[in-house]
Parts: sequence; C-alpha cells; structure tokens
Amino acid sequence: MRYVIGVDIGTTSLCALVAEADSYDVIEVKSCKNDTLIASDNPACFEQDAVKIIQKVIGLLGELVAETKIDKSLISSIAITGQMHGVVLLDDRLDPVTPFYTWRDRRAEDCGWLDTLSSQLPETYSMRTGCKLSAGFGGLSLSWLLNTAADKEKYAGCKAVSIMDYLALKFTGRFCTDYSNAAGWGIFDIVDNVWYADMLKVMGIPQEMLPEIVCSGEVLGTLKSDIAEKIRLSDEVKVYVPIGDNQASYYGAGKGKKGVTVVNVGTSGQITVPSDSICLDNGLETRPLPNAGYILVGAILCGGWAYDYLASFFIDVINKVGGIDVDKDQVFDRMKSLLQETYASKGAGIAVDTRFSGTRSGIGEQTGSISGIDEGNLKAGNLIYGFLYGIILELADMLPPEYLEGDNIKELVATGNAIRLNPAMLDIITDIFSKSCVLSQVKEEAAAGAAFVAINNGC
Repeated sequence: MRYVIGVDIGTTSLCALVAEADSYDVIEVKSCKNDTLIASDNPACFEQDAVKIIQKVIGLLGELVAETKIDKSLISSIAITGQMHGVVLLDDRLDPVTPFYTWRDRRAEDCGWLDTLSSQLPETYSMRTGCKLSAGFGGLSLSWLLNTAADKEKYAGCKAVSIMDYLALKFTGRFCTDYSNAAGWGIFDIVDNVWYADMLKVMGIPQEMLPEIVCSGEVLGTLKSDIAEKIRLSDEVKVYVPIGDNQASYYGAGKGKKGVTVVNVGTSGQITVPSDSICLDNGLETRPLPNAGYILVGAILCGGWAYDYLASFFIDVINKVGGIDVDKDQVFDRMKSLLQETYASKGAGIAVDTRFSGTRSGIGEQTGSISGIDEGNLKAGNLIYGFLYGIILELADMLPPEYLEGDNIKELVATGNAIRLNPAMLDIITDIFSKSCVLSQVKEEAAAGAAFVAINNGC
C-alpha cells in the first residue's frame, strides 16, 4: 500500500492531504488560511509574502504527518499544485527579491503596460499560447517589472518562478516547471512546449530568467534532508514537478480520470472539457493537460456571486419595503426552499443573463438582464431558478456547439461550493447538457488532483 501527499497553495487557503494510491481515496486533510497578503493602499496591488507561504506549507505538512494515523514509511511521494498565474523573482542564492505577484495583481494592466504590449505582439500569438495575455499572468507581471519598475536594474540576473515551483525548488533544489504551469504565464508555446521566443523579445524577458521545462509527472528528486527533518518524513520521499491548479482540479473532480467534463461553480465559474486541439472560440482558453492533450476552459465572472447578488436584492426589498432586518443565511435557506417548491415550473418563462460583471474576454454583452417577464411570472421562486439556470447556460454557451451534440460528453461532474449548497443545480446541469451529472466526492480538488497525477505516473 502506498500513499501520496498532495499540496495546494491557494490564494486564500493552503491545503495538504494524504491520498491512497490504489483506491484514489483521500484519507486525511489539513488546511489553514493563506494569510500572507502584503497590505497596500493600491486596490490593483495583490502581493503575498513568498517566504511566509513556504514556511506555512512546511508547517502544515509537519502537522499532517504528525497527526496521520497511517504508517509514515508508506508515504512515497509529494505532489504539488497552486496559483499558476503568479510570479516571484529570485536572486542568485534562489531567495526572493520580490513579493509573490499573484493572479489578482492588476497593476500591469492599470498602468497601460498591457495595452502597450498588445499592439506589438504577433497577431496570432494566442493560437500558440492558448490564451490572450491578461492582467495577473506571470509573463505580463514579469515584463511590467523588468521594463517599468523604478528599481528594475536590480532584477538583472534574477530567476522567475511560480509559487509552487518555488516550493519544489526549496524541497529538491531543481529550478524548473512543467508545461501546465508554464502555460499559465501567457508566454508559453503550447504547440511546441517551449517558451514563446517571439513574445519574450517583445516583452523584454530574457529566456535565461525562466525555468527549464520538464514533462508533467516527472520526479524532480527526493526531499532535501533539512526539509525532510522539518516535516518528519524520510529523505527518500519523491517530489513531483508541480502542475497547474486548474489541471489539478480537473483531475481531482474526476478522481484521476481523463475525458470527463467538469462544471465548477464557486464565486465565479468554469467549465472544462478535454480536447485534442486548440480552440479559442467564445473566449475559451486552451491549456495543456498533463499526459493527455489539452483542456478547453471557459470562465465566467458571475457564478455563485450572481446567486449572492440576488440574495442581496431580496434583503434590500425586505428591509426597504417591509422595514425588517434579515440575516443573509436566513434568506439563503428560504431561497433554497422556494426553489424546491417552484422547480417544476422551470422559471415559468423568466430568463436571466448573469453577465452582471461582463465577461473575461470582453465578447458580447457587458451587462446582465432579466427577460421573459409577463403578467403572472414575476415571482421569487422563478427568479431564483432563472438565476441558477443563467449561470449554467452561460458556461454551456462558451462551448462550440459540437461539444453539446451526440456523445461528445462522456461523463459530467460538478464541483464547487455553490453547487454543493444548491443541489438543484445538478438537475439544471443535466437539463442543459442532456447528460446526467454527478457531484464530485472530492472537496479539495486541486490538492487531490495533484496527488492523483502522481499516482497515475507510478508515485
């Protein structure tokens, strides 16, 4: 019997878990807040302390190993994932000289640097990278620093790395990344699996700053003795090259399977389908999937947030019209009950476009709408159904039509807190996709998915 530790460096939380290799069952989970945010008065700034992140992960792993009931000698390897768009710069001793610039940092866009670059990039670059260069992408943040920072000279000779590759570096001494991580920077050629030289030249990024590209599922080495001692594991435990958190979540939701379609609704929402080719229709992004071609990813801005937005509207009506203060949790409970009572009506003709914050791609309408209102259907239950249906429909509409036809979707899995809190969304997903949908039984999908990829590669 073998066990694998999966680690996820999330934006707001850190997670470590133990998975059993034969069954793919998650045995134990340990998590904590990622409270390493560096305070700033600039709302476009979102930096975290890379050193503290590593310290917290090591501490979390130490707690997991200390408290686990399994035989520690059976833990064969550690697999890692995390925020795949961010970047941190390291000096010649491989210590951070910058904070970790996360995927939420928008300064490179706000200052106009993204617009400056966009007019100079190859016209068809997105067909090579699988995406459009966006705020928060490691490549853009790096270019912005190297070209516009007041102290940009001090970055000469530095190395650039993602936060999870930095963790792997601390664990093994290897400075490298896999193609699923590299693709998240927006400067990686996913066709030839190399850094995209034409983009690097325009963006002023020396290729020697960037990590070596290795294959997904590769073993980087074993734990350095000082790290092994801290977390109380053998220094013979293998460390796998980290993978992107989107790809890890995909494998986690499908419990290690390839070929599933995953619908995820949290605050935002994503739909992920397997593909053998690159597709950018309707704002889709194409990302390399470890050991299995590509995934097409459609992301919406208002997933569970749209449902929360409706709850806020109900609260405002109750307060302003009825003069009653009400707790949001009470409203959510009543909304769930109303949905169950009125579900059979399917919204009675009310249709809701939930693009209240626009779209990531800027394609199509930039505001939401409610339509189909007649003299008898403007009721709370119908609105609730319409909002939930609109969220899933927006995701489905991002896919090319052929993906919704015939037997292209082999297996449909749902995940995310918004769906877990509203089980009726499973029925809505089934209605829209004409395919039975099951709820993922794995809750820490990213950490589990990283472990599952290691298991698939022999752990």
